[in-house]
Order: sequence, then structure tokens, then C-alpha cells
Amino acid sequence: MQQVAVDQTSGTLTIRAAPNTLNAFNNTLRVLLDGRSQVLLEVRLIQLAQLNQRNIGVQLPQQVTAFNVYSEEQAILNANQALVQQIIASGLAAPGDTLAILGILLASGQVSSAIFSNGFVLVGGGITATGISPTPATLNLSLNSSESRELDHIQLRLGDGEQGTLKTGMRYPITTSSFSNLGAGGINIPGLSSAGSSSSLQSIISSLTGNSLTVPQIEYQDLGLTLKATPRVIRSGEVALTMDMKITALAGGSLNGVPVLNNRSYSGAITVKDGQGVVLVSQVDKQESRALSGLPTISEIPGFNDVASNKETQQNYASLLIVITPHVVRGTQAAGRTPMMRVERGRTGQ
Repeated sequence: MQQVAVDQTSGTLTIRAAPNTLNAFNNTLRVLLDGRSQVLLEVRLIQLAQLNQRNIGVQLPQQVTAFNVYSEEQAILNANQALVQQIIASGLAAPGDTLAILGILLASGQVSSAIFSNGFVLVGGGITATGISPTPATLNLSLNSSESRELDHIQLRLGDGEQGTLKTGMRYPITTSSFSNLGAGGINIPGLSSAGSSSSLQSIISSLTGNSLTVPQIEYQDLGLTLKATPRVIRSGEVALTMDMKITALAGGSLNGVPVLNNRSYSGAITVKDGQGVVLVSQVDKQESRALSGLPTISEIPGFNDVASNKETQQNYASLLIVITPHVVRGTQAAGRTPMMRVERGRTGQ
């Protein structure tokens, strides 16, 4: 520039230069006065938890009870002699009709027996008649399915090239180390710990001498989601996002009393249009268990195990969805950034 004059009283700046140089200076000054572009980031946190539990199949009898019919009859009759005499006295059954007396006792509800209630199969006859009573078979047709969703909506207003940090979760205290005072010298009080102290005060000092002080060293760890995003408005009006995501959770175990942490991280960059969302999906937890019950060997035959066994399946899934939508709320230029300008030399002007 050929001439520059600054008047602090009136607050003016006078510049003498070529027209193209003045245009370049005016555009640069306009960008400095307007500032950088600003981007509004809408962050939606969606947690999906799904529970699916199925219990389908036939549970065949797995236990069989064998008993002597004559012994069971005599045991029931001997235990209910008063009721037997009432049945015979009323004429409902003859004295030697054992089956009729047992039927009346069971039908009246005064006598109950698990063997006769479940049913049995007779084998043989006479005194050696044997009853075989299997446990009942069970048919299961059960389905339990549920889904829960948690939503959090957060807005971040950032400048062009400015990094924003979003943290959601909790701060968990973890004991990293501890300091113990194991000195045996105890306390020293002039006139008390020296010779000539009274026996009562000396006993108090001796009780305080052996005590040790333990001071734990605590470090707070961020559990949950930590998201760092840096938006940049490019010349075409789109937004370039640089993202860094980290998920920290307790693993459920500990090592020397210190909890073990699970970490998942993701770093990347993407270019999206104004108002277009970016979806990040992370599977936080996944548990699946299967149980098979049935008769040995038979339940392991392919094709036959579907009708001779019971299958119980339980599936638990927890996913985290992060939807980031940038909005350019302030742009210094119509196209996003300052356009390129060509400055010619060799011409003079004012």
C-alpha cells in the first residue's frame, strides 16, 4: 500500500493503494469483523434395550415311581380305620370290597395320595401287583418380549474449527493406592510420655500408641460416554465433522481391589450437508443363553429333539445410538468461507 493514515480521534483509517488491493483489504477486514462461522450440533442419545425370552417344547416324564399296590392299599386302610368303619356301617361298601372303600375315601377328599392322584399303570396281579406312576409331562409355549428406550437431546453451539466435548454418565471413585502410618513411636507429650506421668494418663497414651492411620488415594474415573466433535464449514457449505467417541464402563471384576474398566473408542471424520444427521451405533451389552432339558440320548437325536425336549432361550441386547445433526447458524460468506481473490499488480489508483 502506498499510503496509510490513522486518525485515532475520529476512529478512521485512510489507505491509498490500487483498486484490487483495496478490494482485497476490504474483504479481509469484513471477514475479521464478521468473525468465524458458527455451527449448532444437535446430539441425540438413544439407548435401546431388548429382552426376548422363549420357552417352547415338551418336557417328558423324567422320573418313574414303582410301588406295590397291596402295600399301599393296606397302608391307607390302616391309617383311616375310623372312616372305613363309617363307610361299612352306612352300607356304602361291603367289608371285603377294598377297591370300593378306597374309591369312596379318595372321592370324599378325606384321604389324599400323590400316587393315586397322578395315575399309574398296573403290572402283574394279586399280591405281587405293581403300580408304575410317572411324573406328569409338561407342554411349554411361552414368549416374553420387551423393549425400552431412553432419549437425551443436547445442543452444542461451536465456532468454526472449535472443539466441543460432551460427557454423559457418572464419576466413579476408584482407590488407586493407600498410605498407612505404621510408626511405633506413638505420640509425645511433654510431661505425660516422660517419667513421672500418672498411671491413668499413661494408659491412655499406650492405647493411642499402637493405632495406625490409613489414608486412601482416590481417583475419579468418568464412566459413560465422552464425545468430542470439531465442525468445520467448507467452501461448498457442507460441514466436515471430526469425531472422537469413548465409552467407559465397569467390567464387573477387580484386580487387587481395583475395578476393571471396559473401554470402547471410535475416531473418524465425515462430511455432511447442513441439516443432515450422522448416526453412530454401538452395541453396549449382549447376552444370550440357551437351556435344553429332556431325556438322555433321545433329546440329542436330530429332528426328534424338537418334540421330545424343552428349549429355553433368553436374549438380552442393549445398543446405543448417537445421532449428530449439524446446522450452520452463522456463515461469514454465502458459500461458507471467504472466496479466493486475485490481486493484480502494476496499476495505480485511489
